[in-house]
Amino acid sequence: MLLYSTALFLVFWTIIHLLVRQYSKNNSNAILPTLANPRSRKTNISVQYLHLKVETTTWNALHDSLASAILKRRYQRYKSFLHAFYDAGILVGVLGMFCALGLIFYTLFSAMQTAFLATVSSPSPRNLLKRATSAAIEQSSNYIVQPIIPGVTVPLSHFFPIVASLLFGQVIHEAGHAIAGAVESLPMQSCGLSLLAFLPSAFVAFPSHAIGALDPRSRARVIAAGAWHNAVLWLALLGIGWLKLSYHILTLVAYEDISNAGRVVVSVGAQSSLKGYLSPGAVITALDDTSLSGGGEPWTEYLTTPVVPVSTGWCTPSRAFFDAPKTCCLPRASISLDSCFKSISGSDRACIDAVPLLTSSNKTTRCQSDAECGDDGTCIRPDENAKLLRITMLEYIRGEDPEIILWRGDKEEIWETVTVDILRPRLQIFPSWLPGVVFLFESYMQTITLSLFLLNLLPLPFLDGSQFLYTLLELGWRPPAYDMAAEALDVDALERGNTRDL
Repeated sequence: MLLYSTALFLVFWTIIHLLVRQYSKNNSNAILPTLANPRSRKTNISVQYLHLKVETTTWNALHDSLASAILKRRYQRYKSFLHAFYDAGILVGVLGMFCALGLIFYTLFSAMQTAFLATVSSPSPRNLLKRATSAAIEQSSNYIVQPIIPGVTVPLSHFFPIVASLLFGQVIHEAGHAIAGAVESLPMQSCGLSLLAFLPSAFVAFPSHAIGALDPRSRARVIAAGAWHNAVLWLALLGIGWLKLSYHILTLVAYEDISNAGRVVVSVGAQSSLKGYLSPGAVITALDDTSLSGGGEPWTEYLTTPVVPVSTGWCTPSRAFFDAPKTCCLPRASISLDSCFKSISGSDRACIDAVPLLTSSNKTTRCQSDAECGDDGTCIRPDENAKLLRITMLEYIRGEDPEIILWRGDKEEIWETVTVDILRPRLQIFPSWLPGVVFLFESYMQTITLSLFLLNLLPLPFLDGSQFLYTLLELGWRPPAYDMAAEALDVDALERGNTRDL
């Protein structure tokens, strides 16, 4: 899998280099305009190693039109509202900076505590102390800040939703800088997108002399606007999640909620043994005796928890059970077609063909004791080491008899290779995977948008937070020797750490 991903990554960047080279040949004169002709629409695409950059002045005219419209007398109310809106962004930015610093210090403290406790617990001969310290280590390792790494901390299949969420969040961030700049009559120099390896980013650039000429409060509005837009988007996403808008839109026409019946199969891994037995669109109603109907996450909970013995068994003839071979129940037994069963009332074990007993269409008598099976019957159930799991499935929800698939193996493999959901397409033209992708994208949008808000407010080089902090200090005290116009403070530089004029 790693080799395949690496090859795909190299092929992708090879294609990017070839396309950019061809574009450069066809547009040899496509150079960004100077400030003498700011309204010219030019686009420059460059690539160096694993860094792709697309910079354009196409949106400059629209930005200038917005700035000119805000200056008109009939739009003064809107300008006052936008000033108040971005003033609120300054206050939220200050709060966000303190929260971001608090998270950093808390994470550092937790890491130091974990390292210290691990050092202390290592040489300790006292079991009680070691037990207590191990518990403290486990508790302190649950950091608030958790990295999102596809293939490591989250499934590799989440890569594209994560990248899309990151790009969308950055575009919203830079739109904040652009709109706030228009409110302050800042001419936009350029904007664009870049891709470093597989991480996308966006940027907006203003002339350094123009942003340096702003008063500190106006400059603070522009600098804090990006993070403020992320905060507003995060609140909007929380509202969308609370109202379940995505769910209601999907179920309005295209999908139906079948959670009262079970979980619908969205996909089955190509290498899974269940590939020929579970088809997308089928409804799984139960795992063993655990119903999948209702809310919550019964699918994940059952397949990821340790083995739980089946509470009820099956009646089988006593003679057939006690006369059956017992070789498959022995430690390190060879693979057998039969499975190990044990009696509920005692420790007797025997090898039984599980398929007719557990998947029979006839209603096999279930039991909790031998007394329920009559004089010539014994109540048995699968041994925990047999690793048997019954999957009850319906092809359609139309009153047909359920089909039982018997799985033999680790439960976690089912969880890793079979994807389920609560929404099923009403028509075949609607893809079964769409609801899961929508909900996953919505979840990552919330996480990444909040992360961008906090990250950009850290007072560190190359981030908005450093210039935001300096501007806040300047609101109360302006250094006499400081010349803002002498320093390139375009918003592009705040994002990329590049302080040269474009």
